[in-house]
Amino acid sequence: MREIGPFRSMAIPMKETLSRITLALLLTPSMLSVPVDGDTPIAEAASVSTSTADAGPSILLFENQPYPEVVTKSDATLKTLMSLDHDLSRMKVTGKQLELLDGTFGYWDPDGHKTLWHINLSGPQAENHGFATATFDGQKGNLIRFNWHDDTWTSEDYPSKDFAIAQATTFLRLVAGEEYKQFSLGDSDFISYSLSGDGRGNDKKYHFRTVQFQRLVKGIPVLNSGWTIDVDANGHIINANNIGPLIVDESIFPAAVDLKTAEEIKNSADKWLKLRLIYNPDGTESIFSPSAKARLVYAVDSYLIDAKTGEGISSSVPSREIITIHGNGESLIRNKEDAARFMEKVVQLDVDRMELHIDSAPGDTSTGPQTTYNWMMNTTDATSLTRTSSGPSNIRSLTLAVNSETGKVNNFYCAVDRNEGKKEPKITVAQAQETLITFLASTLEKGEYEMEIHRYVPEKIPDWVDRSKLPQDVLNSNTDYTFSVNRLYQGVPDWRPYSLTIDGETGKLSSFYGQVAQLKDHPDPSKAIIPVQAKTAFLKQSDLQLIYEWPEFYGQRSPRAYLRYIIAKPLAIRQIDAITGEVVTLK
Repeated sequence: MREIGPFRSMAIPMKETLSRITLALLLTPSMLSVPVDGDTPIAEAASVSTSTADAGPSILLFENQPYPEVVTKSDATLKTLMSLDHDLSRMKVTGKQLELLDGTFGYWDPDGHKTLWHINLSGPQAENHGFATATFDGQKGNLIRFNWHDDTWTSEDYPSKDFAIAQATTFLRLVAGEEYKQFSLGDSDFISYSLSGDGRGNDKKYHFRTVQFQRLVKGIPVLNSGWTIDVDANGHIINANNIGPLIVDESIFPAAVDLKTAEEIKNSADKWLKLRLIYNPDGTESIFSPSAKARLVYAVDSYLIDAKTGEGISSSVPSREIITIHGNGESLIRNKEDAARFMEKVVQLDVDRMELHIDSAPGDTSTGPQTTYNWMMNTTDATSLTRTSSGPSNIRSLTLAVNSETGKVNNFYCAVDRNEGKKEPKITVAQAQETLITFLASTLEKGEYEMEIHRYVPEKIPDWVDRSKLPQDVLNSNTDYTFSVNRLYQGVPDWRPYSLTIDGETGKLSSFYGQVAQLKDHPDPSKAIIPVQAKTAFLKQSDLQLIYEWPEFYGQRSPRAYLRYIIAKPLAIRQIDAITGEVVTLK
C-alpha cells in the first residue's frame, strides 16, 4: 500500500508569453443555471477566445462548431455521470470550451488528442461551494478526464480497498460502455490526501484511494495507459483520468513470442537492477514537516527490462558530481530594500521602475511564515526600464519568496519574453555551474557543505520524430541549464533537493526552489546491508509484469511498440530499507 501526499494547488509561472487559443461557448445568464439534460445543444454561439500573459481575453468570430456526435455523446455521458451521484445531479453547467491541441498554435497533447471539449459545472447558486469539470476528446466525444471538488466534504479516513474498487468499477462501466473490456484492474494500491484551506494555517486534509485500470492490447497491459480513478470515503469519484491514445493500431504491437521468462530475468538482475543509497522520509510524519526523520534506503534506478534480451532499458538518469560549497549567508532578505539589492545582484536589474507587490502569509509546515515580493514590468514605461537597467531588458516579472522570520530565500523566479526562432546557449555548462555555486553560497548559512549536483539533460529527440511538428520551445530546450542539488550527510544525499535553472543566453539565474527543510536524524550508512543483500531482498518481494512500451514524444508516437518486463507494481516507487532489508513503498 502506498501513501502519497499531500497534493497542493500551485501557480506555476510561464516562462514565455503564450497565446492560449480556445473555442469558448458564450452562454447567456439564463443558460448558466440550466442543468445538462441532453436537450440543449452545446455548440450554439461558438467563437474563438484568445488570451496572453500580458492581455485579457479578446473575442474573434469563428464559424466552426464542435462535431454533432461530440455534443450528443458528451451530453449523454454527463447525464449518466449525474445519475451516478445525487450531489452531482444537482450541479449546473457554467461554461463550455473546445480547446485546440493540434499544434496549430504551439500546443500538443501527449495522447494525440487534437481538441478537448470541456464542460464546467458548479453547485446550486444558493450554495456555490462545489465545482466539477468533465473533459472529452473533441473529435470522438469519449470522456478522458473528470475532476470534482466540494469545500463542504469531509473525509478523515481512507475508503477501504474493496469499496473503492466497487465505486471505480461502476464509474468505468458507465463511462466506457462496451470499451470496458479493454481495461484490466491493476494490483497497485494507492492512498493519498489533498490539502485545502485559506493559506493561513486553516488547512483541511481530504483522504482518498486511487484505483488503476490498465489498458490492454492483445491481453497485455500498455505502460502509462489506462484509467486512474480517485474515490473518497463517501463514494464520490473526485478525479478520473484516461491516460493514453484513444485509437490504437494493434498491428504495431509485436506478438509475445521468443521472450525471456520472468525467472530468467530475475536470475540476470545484475544486467538491469541498479541501486544507490539515499535518505528518504521515514513515513512517520508528513514529508513536508520540518521535523520529518530520515530513513536510509537503496533506491532502484532501473525498472524496465527488454523482454527479449533481458537487458535493462537505459533511462535519462542525470549525471552526478560531488562538490563542496562554502556558505556565507549573504542573501538574507529582511525588507524590500534587501529584496531590491538581491535582484540587482542576481539578475543585474534595477527594479525601481517595476511595480512591486508584497504579500505575507503564515505559510504551512513546509514553508513557515512567508513574504513574497512580486515585481511586474510596467508596460507603459517599458522603454524607461530598458534604458535604466543594467541587466536584460526582456524581463516581464520577478518573484521572490522568503521566510519572514529568518530572511532565507525560499523561491525565486524570473519570467522573460523570448523572441521566436532557434536559440543556442551562449554559456558553457561550467559557467552555468559557477553561477549555481555562487548563488547557493550566498543563500546557505556560514559553513562547509558537501553537495551532489545533477544536471538534467533534455531528452534526445528520437529518429522517428517529425521535427517540423515540434514546438519551437522544444527545439530550444537545450538553451537553459537545469540542476538539482542534494546536500550530502555522511556521504549520502538527502532526498530534498535545491532546484535551479540558469538562463543559457544570459548566464543569469532564472529560477530557484529551496523551501523544503532537510530531513532530521540521518542513520549511519556504515550500518547498511551490502548491495547484494539488498538486491536479493528486493527480488524476493517483487514480481515482474510483461507490458508493452509505446514510446511517445510531444504528441508523436513511435511506429512500433516494444515488449518489456516491469517491476510490479507499475506505478509504485519501491525501495529497500538499507538497515533492515525490508522492501518499502515510498510515502
